[in-house]
Amino acid sequence: MIFRVDLRAQYLKYQSDIDKAISRVLNSGRYTLANEVDEFEKEFAKYSGTKHVISVADGTRAISLTLKALGIGVGDEVITTPATAIPTIGAIIEAGATPVFVDIDINTFLINLEKVSLAITEKTKAVIPVHLFGNVVDIPRLRQLVGEEISIIEDSAQAHGSLLNDQHVGTIGNAGTFSFYPTKNLGAYGDGGAIITNSDALADKLRVYRNHGLQNKDICITPGVNSRLDEIQAAILRAKLVYLDDMINERKNLASRYMDALPKSHFSHQSITKGASSSWHLFQTRFKGKRDELIDYLQKNGIQSNVYYQPPHHLQPGLKSLGYREGDFPNAEQLTKEAIALPFYPEMKFDIVDKICKIINDYICKK
Repeated sequence: MIFRVDLRAQYLKYQSDIDKAISRVLNSGRYTLANEVDEFEKEFAKYSGTKHVISVADGTRAISLTLKALGIGVGDEVITTPATAIPTIGAIIEAGATPVFVDIDINTFLINLEKVSLAITEKTKAVIPVHLFGNVVDIPRLRQLVGEEISIIEDSAQAHGSLLNDQHVGTIGNAGTFSFYPTKNLGAYGDGGAIITNSDALADKLRVYRNHGLQNKDICITPGVNSRLDEIQAAILRAKLVYLDDMINERKNLASRYMDALPKSHFSHQSITKGASSSWHLFQTRFKGKRDELIDYLQKNGIQSNVYYQPPHHLQPGLKSLGYREGDFPNAEQLTKEAIALPFYPEMKFDIVDKICKIINDYICKK
């Protein structure tokens, strides 16, 4: 079986560094908010070119705590896309705010910026643009459209290492949020997340909120939550961060191999934003044919694939209360009907890509 992603391959490649990192923590006797977290935050800040990194327990809490720290909650609206992972939406609801969807650009798969400005009301307090699959939303253009009073929180969970005009994602808006879920470009071996920002005031609030609202071990200055990145995960992330750019380069090479080999008559690939450098979190493309039949054919030939995100979130049964219906966001709906994510991870060899593309071409020839 060729898996959509093979996490064991990455562990084996960096096993020595990862095992040493885990052993270092176990032998330290300190497992929460200690040296590894401090050092990871410094190293990820340097990598990203930002002033502050506040690590948290997961990417969902990274968004919800950022909204809280910005004073956004009950009665407020947050604009985002229905074509994203469900945690983006869940975090907005967890903060007490109301998600407001706008459609995507069918070529970039990203939130349609012109439609964002049309969705703004007096209740709008923030926009969460999602850098989907590693592609980058044009944040400076978004800022021009929404003005300075509306906060921009960059959902960068799928875009570690992506750039816009040589600036790292997450550093352009008011804050950027990251997930370190195992399948991410920079993945832990469990849950993990972080917020990056250049605001001293925002960073100070977030550090308090993530740790029960404690100013120190004795004094609670505000209601908070338990959302701490543990030392073992921080150590693993430190070990992998050193190789992140190398892994991104491998992803770019694999994406190019796919795009060269797949027939343009049947595939429409994600269009990368002008001035952006995608970190290619996934290779999700649009198939101009019977997508579900292709998925079945690949499965029968030992190739795992996936679809992100079906149905789009305005049609999710758990979000009916938002009041959306089929047809409200036709581009997002079209994407989920055509999209297919092919096997893709930085340790994958070119011959595997070639094998997958040959099987796909054989399927197309038979039709």
